[in-house]
Amino acid sequence: FREIMDYQPLDHEYDAVPYAFLTHRRTHPNYLAVMGSILGMSPAAPENSRVLEVGCAMGGNIIPMAYSLPESEFLGIDYSNKQVQFGRDAIHSLGLENIKMECLDIVEASPALGTYDYIIAHGIYSWVPPQVRDSLMALFNKHLAPQGIAYISYNTYPGWHMMEIVRATMLFATRDLTDPKEIGKSSQDIVEFMIASIPAGLTAYKSVFETYKNSMVSKQNLGEDEAIRLMLHDEIATVNDPVYFRDFAAQAGRHGLQYLTESNFAKVINPRLSPETLTDLENMSNNIVDFEQYLDLLNNRSFRRTLLVHESIDINRQVQPEQVTKFRFMSRVKPEPEDVDLSPEVKVSFEGSDGAVFTTNHPLSKAALLFLSEVQPKAVPFDELIERAFEKIDAVGDINLKTEKLSVAASLLQAYSYSSSLVDFEMLPSKFVTEISKYPQSSRLARWQLSMGFQATNLRHERVEIDPIASRLLTNIDGTNSYDDLLQMMMDRYNQGLFKLQEDQLVEAGGLEPFLRKELNTYLLFFSRTALLEA
Repeated sequence: FREIMDYQPLDHEYDAVPYAFLTHRRTHPNYLAVMGSILGMSPAAPENSRVLEVGCAMGGNIIPMAYSLPESEFLGIDYSNKQVQFGRDAIHSLGLENIKMECLDIVEASPALGTYDYIIAHGIYSWVPPQVRDSLMALFNKHLAPQGIAYISYNTYPGWHMMEIVRATMLFATRDLTDPKEIGKSSQDIVEFMIASIPAGLTAYKSVFETYKNSMVSKQNLGEDEAIRLMLHDEIATVNDPVYFRDFAAQAGRHGLQYLTESNFAKVINPRLSPETLTDLENMSNNIVDFEQYLDLLNNRSFRRTLLVHESIDINRQVQPEQVTKFRFMSRVKPEPEDVDLSPEVKVSFEGSDGAVFTTNHPLSKAALLFLSEVQPKAVPFDELIERAFEKIDAVGDINLKTEKLSVAASLLQAYSYSSSLVDFEMLPSKFVTEISKYPQSSRLARWQLSMGFQATNLRHERVEIDPIASRLLTNIDGTNSYDDLLQMMMDRYNQGLFKLQEDQLVEAGGLEPFLRKELNTYLLFFSRTALLEA
């Protein structure tokens, strides 16, 4: 439907629809370092590292990193001068001195670019012509430090074979349109039309469009404009060339790079696969690339977030529980039942935000997860976690401390391999505060983002969805306003008619002030639990 015969940077398209100002959590050095450490590497300390983001757009991902890691150095490059200039203005507004953004095309990168501990390339590989993909791999090889880690995302087969049906339909339906918003809206409309109009009996064909529609639901919380931007830059971008993982890995190998793992450990092995299936896959595979390709075929994978390292790195893929004791641990799990029985006879399930469940009857493991759920979102060092867990249980009989510690480490590793929503591993101490002070202060970065109409990024490099009332409140939590000041601001806004309340809400609370006080307490707790408050 649309062809690119020779590579020309698509400045007119890219500038007309700038990439969304979004963070991508698993690109943060804190998490990249964890993955390298788990597999036997010695990556640079995230808090004192050099980071390059290729294709940084307006800086939505790299600027929050620079804010959270003031002792590290950051460089973002992008071929859109318009978006780079926006990023520079943002850097100036935030007063950051550890980050630069430069207008530079990948194919023009020179040795003067320097060496980096972490290189990030999100949303580039599948969306540029072959020669640019080759230049990107060459850049990784030349500019990645000896123990460096490169993050790269891309669309994959076999999952994208079905997506190509949707893409082709969208491109045909929008063939005569030029306005980006019209293209985005018409693309959504044609998907709805296909779902409603495909003849009975073509169930499998209809499910292709239904699956795509369901995948878009997770993007709707970004707002309609942002969701359309992502669609324009992905599904219906002028260039969109998915690959089989084996071909991606082969290209990396030609540039002296090798596969490390995926950025999210839980995506490495699908926990739904039986042990027998995994054993069969190992027997069928000659190497890790074969194994990963079989996993893609089994899971119909359509997207990867891969980590690459130099081919000289000796990777240890036999992860043992003792290897994870050097990390910090964070968890937002909800125990079921809530009143956790820590006795060894009772199994307790812990559920993550994505529905993943980890179940155990090991007393100390239950106590550790319970403690993490109580102090969320703080990341706790292993020894402190063990100490706090022991405080929760009544030790009976002789206990082998080393064995107990390894049992907890094994539980944490197993939960982490299921989903990072169950347990997350981190290298850095938490930089946010969970205590609400007399003059609370929210993240200056988040306040700036909200003032610009962007989604807030917390101090864990996560996106946080905030409603309009909370947004206005957060922008005033700048360390100069007391609790009473904030309460008065909420009352003033209500009296000015900026928001409305139901009469039964006020009656139940006993009046306006008690109701708003309760609301303020709820919002402050929300801000503290979502890592938006700083000292």
